[in-house]
Amino acid sequence: MALKWLLLDDRTVDAVCALASASWEPAELDRTWRRVGWSDGDKSPADQVFAQYEFMLWSGQHWVRAGMAPDLDRITSLGLDFALYFDPDDRSATLPEAERRRIEELAAGRLLHMVPPSRGFVDPDYRAQDLAEFLDDVEPGDAAAAIPQADPPAPAGQDWLGDGEAGRAAFDGAWRHACGMVSNRLGAPEISGTHFDDGLHHAMWRVDSRVVAVAQGEDFDSYSLYSAGSLLVTDFPPNTPLPVGNAFYGLFEGDAH
Repeated sequence: MALKWLLLDDRTVDAVCALASASWEPAELDRTWRRVGWSDGDKSPADQVFAQYEFMLWSGQHWVRAGMAPDLDRITSLGLDFALYFDPDDRSATLPEAERRRIEELAAGRLLHMVPPSRGFVDPDYRAQDLAEFLDDVEPGDAAAAIPQADPPAPAGQDWLGDGEAGRAAFDGAWRHACGMVSNRLGAPEISGTHFDDGLHHAMWRVDSRVVAVAQGEDFDSYSLYSAGSLLVTDFPPNTPLPVGNAFYGLFEGDAH
């Protein structure tokens, strides 16, 4: 098991909460980006999304993912990741015995510095990525010491860190920290619960015609090999009940609004 994390700080949480009540229209997006304090030099987020069809935007500290309407003419959600969790056991049941033993050794940390990162495309459905690849782009850290059990602000400008021995408790701790940061601004969540059999967590706050959510879920960039902790703002009809349980996951897939 392993965790990469970048704890949310005041600047990031303030910006995301402000996005919930701001315009995402093409003519207003650049102004909104500046208003919440985000910048990628002289790049125009509106031009990136609506002209170049680039949907990963740099805020100055985080990559922000833009979810789009089917015709790609309207942003329906904006979200960023603050944690990535890798549990080799999630894939081990479908692997050959030799591969299972190798992953178990990696998870125990015995081969962490012996296995070079994979090169080229790796299909996780056929060969699980190893912990060395998961952690090769971050500095080492101690998740138990670095992730607060309550909700004090994280230091601004912190880099991504990785812990090759962190377990699910540390991943849950990063989620609780993010929930505390949002609750400090928006109050208690309207709904807080779990989804799927492995009890992934989510919490939701309604802001006008949008929902702010802090959630654990699949990391689609790794083809669901990793789990992600995400802070998400998504369009949602103001008079519609919020989804509960497994239905929450439609917010990530874009079919709940």
